[in-house]
Amino acid sequence: MVIEILVKDSIEEGRAFLTALARAGFPMQAAFWKRVPDEGYWRLVIASQVARDNGPIEAYTQLGRVWDTLTHQDLSFNDITVLSPTDARCVRHRKELRYFPDSDPRDKRVEDGYIYFIHPDEAVQKTENGASVVKD
Repeated sequence: MVIEILVKDSIEEGRAFLTALARAGFPMQAAFWKRVPDEGYWRLVIASQVARDNGPIEAYTQLGRVWDTLTHQDLSFNDITVLSPTDARCVRHRKELRYFPDSDPRDKRVEDGYIYFIHPDEAVQKTENGASVVKD
């Protein structure tokens, strides 16, 4: 999907997929859209311990099972990246989405992406003034 602006339809379709994954019991620590700046397209990044513990092939296999149960308009399976929560690319993306104005980084548009959620136990720590900062 080569689009410069992340549109509401893509966000909603991504949310529907994440909801289906959650219902299927697929564990996720973070999910967000990240624009690939040099290439102008968007990636739906999903961080899961399945990728960490069982490898990316197993993670994509489980994603594919859920994917096949849904109807898709704009989102392609090729638009999805699943990573271990500790993968350097995921850590880098979380660092880029660094500061949040409130204590709940959910459903937030940020400069170069959109955050569905970042699980607090895995990725976010509270500062003294109540803001949330993504851990390094």
